[in-house]
Amino acid sequence: MNAPLPHQLVRACTRTHSQSVVDTIACRLDPDELTSLSTGLQSIDFAERGLCAPAAMPLSAKSRGTAAADNVVPGEVIVIFADANPRRGYDAGIVWQRHILAIPRPPGVTPHRNPRASSISRRIGQGLLAKGAARPSVEQRQSALVELAAAILDEADRSRLQALTGCVPVVAIVGDTRAAGLTSGRFYHAVTTLPGSWLGTSAPTGRA
Repeated sequence: MNAPLPHQLVRACTRTHSQSVVDTIACRLDPDELTSLSTGLQSIDFAERGLCAPAAMPLSAKSRGTAAADNVVPGEVIVIFADANPRRGYDAGIVWQRHILAIPRPPGVTPHRNPRASSISRRIGQGLLAKGAARPSVEQRQSALVELAAAILDEADRSRLQALTGCVPVVAIVGDTRAAGLTSGRFYHAVTTLPGSWLGTSAPTGRA
């Protein structure tokens, strides 16, 4: 039997240095929301582990022995989006913070209504399912993640993001594009950091 994922053990909202990205979101949810968003939370956990695992990087002379997170430089942010709809999946990328901050958050956004985020998240999901020439390029995927983060983050989130220095900032977003259900149409997010020391630890870094 598989061990419980970190978010399945969270019961308190105490932030610790070692707390994972997924726990930062999960500790803010009630039990019913946790159940409804379980697929998305598992995807966030999987993406986080992949970003921190050297074995997940394509084998090359430059990447050997390093993880994707090792290559983040000051001014960059990891954005992870996961859909609670199991048919949509998840995506993650390293993007420039300034690109997120340059896009204003759309007006009229509430925790239960974010048409712009809904539209972008569906586009991300469709792109993940696309094949061949229809599949978005890396640049297009990064652009979609930037747009989604900008649609989600309010002024307090943006201020927190700018204040995160000397670490690897993470914008983690769980959305639910299903037509019905407790969390249908809602988005949950956290502006946090990867636990541990990552910033600029890989030899190929420094492209800023």
